[in-house]
Amino acid sequence: MSRYLTNLDLSQVGRRTVRDAEQKFPCKLYRMLMETETEGLSHIVSWHPQGRCFRVHDQEAFVNEVLPKYFKKSKYRSFQRRSEEHTSELQ
Repeated sequence: MSRYLTNLDLSQVGRRTVRDAEQKFPCKLYRMLMETETEGLSHIVSWHPQGRCFRVHDQEAFVNEVLPKYFKKSKYRSFQRRSEEHTSELQ
């Protein structure tokens, strides 16, 4: 799955809130992508080289290792649906 990120409001990215629900999905997605890169998990999910979209390389590992750390719902389809709300399909 590859997605373009559009209209991101990154004002809350560095902010760690008390309540997870306070942080918007695009900000959590951005933070997840940045942190997985620095933690050496780019083999699971990573930015494309141009930095405008991302790709999930290993869906099973993504669901088991990455999603629960950043999102309350750790089902791949839920993540996919939320990302589709905030991104546009690669053509």
